[in-house]
Amino acid sequence: MHVLDDAGNNVKDVPTTKDGAGKPSDATGLATYDPLPDGSCQAGIGPLSSALAADYVLPSTTSHTVLVQKGQIAYAGFVLTRKAQLKVKLLRKGSTPAVFGGATVKLTGGPDSPGDGTTAVSDGTVDFTSVFGKLQAGAYTVSATLDAEDAKTHQTSTDFATTPQTVDLAPGEDKTAELEVERKNLVKPRIEVEYLAVLLDQDLASHQDPAEADRIARAAPTFVELSFTEHNADEPATLYTGARRYPGGGVFTCTPAHVKIYTDALCTAELPAGGALDAVQLPPGGKYRLYLRGVTEGKFEARLAARELAAIIDPIEKAAAAPTYRFLQLWTDPAPPAQVEMGVVKLTMTLHAQDAGALAALTVNPDVDPVATYHTALKNLGLPPQLALSTATKIKTGRLLHVQKDDPDAKANHNRAKLTIPKLEGPAAANWPAGTDDYELVLQTTAASGSVAVHAQEFDKDLLPLPHKIKLADLKAAAVDLWVEGASASDQRLDVQLGLGLFSAKPGAGTAGDLHTTEASPATKGNGDVCRFNVVAIKEVKYAFSNLAGKAVIWDDPNKRFYINTEDDPAGRALKSAPPKGRTIKITAELTKPIKDVKIHFMLSPNKDNHEKAHWGAALPLSFKFKDLDRALKAKDKATPDAYLHFSALTDAQGIAQMDDLVLSRFGGDKFRIAAYIDEDAHLAKYIDGHADLSKKKPALTDEFTLWRRVWVQHTRNATSALVSRATTKAGFEAAYVEYLEAPERTYAVATVPGLSTHPAWQFDPAEGIAPQLCVGDHNKAIFDAMFIPESDDMSPKAHLLMCDVQWDPVQGPAQAFSVAAPVTTQNYYDATMYELGVFSPPLVGGTVVAAATWTWDDGANVHTGSLTDADIEVLQTRAATSEVRVSLPAQCAATCACGGGTAIAPTAVRQADVTMQLNAANGPWFGESGVPGRPHCLIVIKPDVNYFNNTILHEIGHLYEAVRTATAWHGLPDHPNQYTDRGGQGSHCSTGATPSLTDFDDAGDAVFENGTCVMYHDGPSIAFCDHCGADLRVRDLSGFFK
Repeated sequence: MHVLDDAGNNVKDVPTTKDGAGKPSDATGLATYDPLPDGSCQAGIGPLSSALAADYVLPSTTSHTVLVQKGQIAYAGFVLTRKAQLKVKLLRKGSTPAVFGGATVKLTGGPDSPGDGTTAVSDGTVDFTSVFGKLQAGAYTVSATLDAEDAKTHQTSTDFATTPQTVDLAPGEDKTAELEVERKNLVKPRIEVEYLAVLLDQDLASHQDPAEADRIARAAPTFVELSFTEHNADEPATLYTGARRYPGGGVFTCTPAHVKIYTDALCTAELPAGGALDAVQLPPGGKYRLYLRGVTEGKFEARLAARELAAIIDPIEKAAAAPTYRFLQLWTDPAPPAQVEMGVVKLTMTLHAQDAGALAALTVNPDVDPVATYHTALKNLGLPPQLALSTATKIKTGRLLHVQKDDPDAKANHNRAKLTIPKLEGPAAANWPAGTDDYELVLQTTAASGSVAVHAQEFDKDLLPLPHKIKLADLKAAAVDLWVEGASASDQRLDVQLGLGLFSAKPGAGTAGDLHTTEASPATKGNGDVCRFNVVAIKEVKYAFSNLAGKAVIWDDPNKRFYINTEDDPAGRALKSAPPKGRTIKITAELTKPIKDVKIHFMLSPNKDNHEKAHWGAALPLSFKFKDLDRALKAKDKATPDAYLHFSALTDAQGIAQMDDLVLSRFGGDKFRIAAYIDEDAHLAKYIDGHADLSKKKPALTDEFTLWRRVWVQHTRNATSALVSRATTKAGFEAAYVEYLEAPERTYAVATVPGLSTHPAWQFDPAEGIAPQLCVGDHNKAIFDAMFIPESDDMSPKAHLLMCDVQWDPVQGPAQAFSVAAPVTTQNYYDATMYELGVFSPPLVGGTVVAAATWTWDDGANVHTGSLTDADIEVLQTRAATSEVRVSLPAQCAATCACGGGTAIAPTAVRQADVTMQLNAANGPWFGESGVPGRPHCLIVIKPDVNYFNNTILHEIGHLYEAVRTATAWHGLPDHPNQYTDRGGQGSHCSTGATPSLTDFDDAGDAVFENGTCVMYHDGPSIAFCDHCGADLRVRDLSGFFK
């Protein structure tokens, strides 16, 4: 019998039997039974010793019948099956291999069922042979359970619960079966926050005009970026690189629901209720942004949880994901999902504007003395604080600003809008989550056109760069006041916007240590709150009036003179008939951009000297007070004199405002600048031109102009006459702000004018020669009225100056009796008051010089008488005075004499003759004569003395304007202290500088004034109005004569 193993190896010491007798196999595996009889025998093996049983397994048939034949060797072979050796090893493969000790390995289902083994810590192997002996060859089922600690971070690659693993042992095989172990994937939800704060959406656009095309953007949403981090479960710092990846998806919620959650940056698609995200939205290894928009103030918790296998609805996706979930260490219960405390916060800017109602109620009395008192009151007048605007107003209407410029002290000239960011306290502060104290509120501007600038003070030059940041921690301590000014004009309303937003360089500092921003430079969250502005600039203030052909000149641009005594027309001239229309002017203010409905105030800004006594006349008494002047004659640019704000008008579609209500004063010499300022620049209503303080902040201004009046004159003169310069007349009137203008003159030839005749010059002045001179007086002045060209619209008012060589008024003198001691004598002719009369031949009215003349002489024997004629009473060139005549008695008396005639007439000193004569003479000479109401014809004697000639013109036109004033309590001016009547003149005159004569008296017995210095003194040669007469002339209505 031959015993071998399945590999053909001889097996020793295996018990064999032949018909019950036995022996063991030898080293060659043989057991020989010899000799044997013919026939059959029963050959068998076994049982095996324990030693052999440990290595072998008997064949299924251990005996069989063998036929023995003589001479032959009968062979009976038996094959033992070798047992196998088995080790099971748990290991992790890859770049970082590892073995797992302490794991329980179950071996079941084979020929043997040895039991469970535990892997060695040293090599992660369980050796079933060493524990249980060799195993019979066959198919075994193996499973393993990791040690509890290892099971936290690893998992067997095979799910033994659902997928059995078979180990096939071959006979004699020494086998190590490896069970692969994989790292678990530590999956943690991650919320990366842009900011821990979400801006409350105040829906500012709802306050806009529905017609406005460009809508204000809503408050910028805060995004959160969702992802799941994957790390080795046993090495949390190391990224997981295995194949067992998180299949994607998740659940995102915010509790309480203070925000709406959107899947797009424009916030048009809201995340469905429940917050489920699928693997398309949040793919494996990917990130997904959601956008949070605040709807309710307050803190909330943002949470991201992993998607459980049970939550996967799609069966295909679920089947694909199921094997993976064994390897995921999900951040789910009992561990919490990712969660971040966030907060919805409200950003607020309180924009202020001028309190229009309070400003309209302000008053300052201008009628005080001195005017500096008014200026001081104006300077010290406190303006009401700016009024907070509602959200609707600051959005729909906006805040008006004027483009800034600096005053001389480098402070703001124009108003700045107060902008307050309130202190964060109470609930408003509590809404900010932890970790936000380093956040900053950001003030930044956007503009379609125009711009603004921000300052820390109302007027100081302390520009803050934009964007301007305010630390949240600082705002929790105190409110912040800023001041906004216009920087450049906008093309249309509401083009400039200031927005308050949120910024932090490290916004992710939150409750979870791994939160951080995903942006290299975090974006400012804008439009938390918005203010809008209308930035304008007054381009220029212009006069709406103009000089029109055929109309009176009202404006002299080179000299900046405005004439206030002219007719009106559509271009803005003033009515001369009825103040205040007579001084109303039209003004426009134009913005640099055509913006409609901007309120602009218009001011008649007076020169500071307008109110000073020195400007009106140093010689005026101390009783002169500008405040006492008639209010109706003063400038008007306010509804009431004490109102603070000036008249206003709104701009039209072209950005132009027209003001028709300004009324200039009636005071010649007043100087004004037209000023314009917008409603928000109410402090500019304090502007006083030339004032040390109140002139620093300037409204838009025109050039300064002066109020003037015009008077026209027409010269009518003999063509042979020559006029000396009237420059001093012009200067004299201009001192009273009256422009003296000469219309085209009329000339005539004496010979061609009926009723005119001349005399040789010596008749009117014995020192002159024989040149013919025309005397004008009461006898012929009416002849010249027809030569006057009536005033016209462009030459008004107009006086007629009748230039004449001499002026005498014809008069028949009294009968004058005198005695003569010689036949031929000279005699001066006087009036009843013993003033000399002029005697001219022929008389001014024609006819004879002698009206009646007789003589009487007593020669001792008889009394002789007779009459005298022009032949006897002569006007001789050799005379010494115009009153002088030569009286010649006849050589003999006439036959009509009582003596019968023929007696020689020879008076002596002892026997004088008596003469009585009444002559056709003249009063004079006069230098000129003023007109009368309805007849502005003045007589002006042409004098070679320039001062006398110009004095006459000034004087007579002065009378046309009712100088010298006799009225008292007149328009608030002091009564004229130097007015007089008669006392050397005719009519009302001024005695400024004059002294009463000690020897000469008028008919009333009053001393005649001598040497007056005012042009309105009754005699020349002054060429200047005194301060009293000049002041009167400046106040008087010069739109016509005798007004």
